[in-house]
Amino acid sequence: MKIDRNNISAIILAGGQGRRFQYRDKGLVQWQDQPLISHVIAQIGPQVSDIVISCNRNLEQYQQYGYPCIRDQLTDFQGPLAGIASCLPHIKTDYCLICPCDSPILPPDLVARLTHSLLSSDGDISYVNDGERDQYLFCLLKTSVATNLNRYLQQGNRRVRDWQQQHRAQAADLSDLRGQFLNINSPERLATGNKKPQ
Repeated sequence: MKIDRNNISAIILAGGQGRRFQYRDKGLVQWQDQPLISHVIAQIGPQVSDIVISCNRNLEQYQQYGYPCIRDQLTDFQGPLAGIASCLPHIKTDYCLICPCDSPILPPDLVARLTHSLLSSDGDISYVNDGERDQYLFCLLKTSVATNLNRYLQQGNRRVRDWQQQHRAQAADLSDLRGQFLNINSPERLATGNKKPQ
């Protein structure tokens, strides 16, 4: 079971406040001599047909990557779902990969693994379980969920897990790739995460 790559886009989430990172724009933080988002684009670009970047600061720097850069329609950093909801209208494919900007060593078969999980279920979303915890922001979803997501946000809800559960979200077992979902989301992680796993 597979979905044609031309029918899958990606949203990279780079619109957060970076509170644990001294309010720095995480996507532009240098890791192994490149901004974190450069690594993410390099990893997922070959797996999808197009990319949209969710960002709320430094748009000119993000625009240099050549992809649409979309600000949240909701103000004051309302969380990742606000970024997803703002980007989904710009997605032209039936399926969309979601991933954060601060995970620079994603697996080259991430989309394939999530696709298999999604098509094996009756749900609209498949997310990563890395063997230690559910990673809800690494997911593949049907873009038809956009209408429900807007309604969910308008009701004041923000929890990613609760929204995904409304769509019978399926966990994809990627425990064999646990080290590849490293989040560089703090100065401490940046200092200790400079070596790729063997």
